[in-house]
Amino acid sequence: MRCSVLTEREDLLVGRQNYLYDVRKFREEGRTVYYLDEICLNTGDHVDRLWVDKSIKSKYDAFTRGLTIGATNSTRKGQRLIVLHIGSHGGFLEGGLLCFLSKKNSSDYHHEMNGDKFREWFESITPHLEQNSAIVMDNAPYHSVRQKKYQRLPQKRTTFCHG
Repeated sequence: MRCSVLTEREDLLVGRQNYLYDVRKFREEGRTVYYLDEICLNTGDHVDRLWVDKSIKSKYDAFTRGLTIGATNSTRKGQRLIVLHIGSHGGFLEGGLLCFLSKKNSSDYHHEMNGDKFREWFESITPHLEQNSAIVMDNAPYHSVRQKKYQRLPQKRTTFCHG
């Protein structure tokens, strides 16, 4: 008999616990917690008609009824828009929207964003954030870029002599 157990890495578990603890602490201190994220949208992904079932109360409710809560597959037709925004419990931050047309036809929009573009956007929105606020973001590579790149020194092989 074979028994499979789904386990979670310890570092991920600890990271999630720390995140939840920190967000709770920030809220108890009265600090505003902002969340930012980006998404890529295809202009060809749209529906001509939309039906809304107002009896659905939650994602779980929709799931148990065998319904979806949005588009399931992208058509990848039309132009691609990259959208970045930031918001909090008070709604989206005014002036916090960054939206631009993708120039590349890559399946991963993260190639279009880079540290310089993200930093320029981030510096433009920071004056509009509430004092002593917290910002939650994912670990996209361009969210944490080194300010200066240092030149690597050539490595020399050292010989040790025992005598």
